[in-house]
Amino acid sequence: MGDRMNFFMEYIFPLLVGGFIGWFTNYLAIKMLFRPYKKIKIFGVGIPFTPGLIPKEKERISKSLSQTISKEFLNKEILSKYLISFDMKKKISNLLDDAFLKLKNNEKSFHEIISIHIKETDLENQISKINKIVSKEIINRFIDYNMSKKIASQLIKSITINNDTVFGKTISFLINDKLSSSLENIIQEKIRDYVLENGEKELEIIFEKEIRKFLSNSSKDICLTYEEQIVEIKKHLIKVYEVLVDNSVDKILQIVDFERVINDRIQELDVKELETIILNITKKELNAITYIGGVLGVLIGMINIFI
Repeated sequence: MGDRMNFFMEYIFPLLVGGFIGWFTNYLAIKMLFRPYKKIKIFGVGIPFTPGLIPKEKERISKSLSQTISKEFLNKEILSKYLISFDMKKKISNLLDDAFLKLKNNEKSFHEIISIHIKETDLENQISKINKIVSKEIINRFIDYNMSKKIASQLIKSITINNDTVFGKTISFLINDKLSSSLENIIQEKIRDYVLENGEKELEIIFEKEIRKFLSNSSKDICLTYEEQIVEIKKHLIKVYEVLVDNSVDKILQIVDFERVINDRIQELDVKELETIILNITKKELNAITYIGGVLGVLIGMINIFI
């Protein structure tokens, strides 16, 4: 019994003590990263190493962390690369496929589908608004591209060239270059005046009729009718998405100060919440450090035995 006790005290006990000291010091060091949360004073004198390292340096850590994240992970190159990556475009493509599939299987009219999400009065206002915008834009383009002159010119040309009939030959004979130019100017002016005076109203009537006709169709009928075009529409929408990303990332980064957002969020967390977050992320690694401390303590104890 005495020999066993001697063996235990001489060989086993130093190993246990060394292992415990190594484990406990690492465990204590990890805890002291966060604890205590506040400065401890005795008789007005602050105790060293209080508060813990992270509570003490919280402001500096949050600032450094926010700068690193915003610079390395939330810059234009990284965001653009992620947002227009193959996987992201595949997700968008799948979402579009799902949306078109739902429309294809839906017997309701577009009017009924839209009415679920938009009030009838709002829908009417939107139709009217879109109608006016499109009609006005078409008339503006008509005037900008001087379409009245092109129409008048083409009309005179078709009259003078079409001389296969007696009427055509007679007209061609009567209309010389000077008269042709005068007629072209008169027709051009009349077309332009008519378009400016009545074009918008007439286009609005046509568009409203077409819009209501379109809305009365079921989404299923439209999808089946334009099934081939839907493939091209999907490709176009993905290209539009790429362009929007390319043009918008800089603006988003200018508007949203991610560095400040991250810094403010970290500052809002109390130290206990911050500790929980960090420990949840690094729990496995910190436990490994603790156990390694125990193993090193045992090895040091073993070396001391044989020195």
